[in-house]
Amino acid sequence: MERYEERRKEFESAGARIAGLSVDPVDESQELANNHKLGFPIISDTSGDTVKAYGVWHADKKISLPAVFVIDRAGVIRWRYVSKSVGDRPEEDDVLAEVKKLR
Repeated sequence: MERYEERRKEFESAGARIAGLSVDPVDESQELANNHKLGFPIISDTSGDTVKAYGVWHADKKISLPAVFVIDRAGVIRWRYVSKSVGDRPEEDDVLAEVKKLR
């Protein structure tokens, strides 16, 4: 998430807004955002309803798989990357390129 914070202005210039989603309680999500000095919100989905709807719920571990979604203004998912592990993340340049395609 720190990598996205470092490039947040580039994403915003391309018309994107960044938000994180976590199944952790609100106080833990807020602490994470504060500890990493994130300028974007971390939304707490303690019920897991949203992560289940997006297909990133890991039922065995009861966690959300790391994922990145590019969603257009109409709410349509235009691109997604669901990680296979915590360290498996898309490059910010790749995500930014997908955002720019929406212009």
